[in-house]
Amino acid sequence: MKRYFYVITIGTHSGPVSVSNTLHAAAVTTAQRRYEVAYAEACEQIGRASGADVPEGAPTLFYTCEPDQQT
Repeated sequence: MKRYFYVITIGTHSGPVSVSNTLHAAAVTTAQRRYEVAYAEACEQIGRASGADVPEGAPTLFYTCEPDQQT
């Protein structure tokens, strides 16, 4: 199964926070969907790690998503 590796940096009240993870291609068939899922996952991870919610509409400062080379 093809996977994608992403890195996304989101601007929060505490400053920029970066998150990286892997997405499975079956769930994210378009580039737009990969970004949406990456953003949602990152906000969730940042919230869990900091104990605070990421503000709605927090800006994406950096984003890249490439096929995972380890598949």
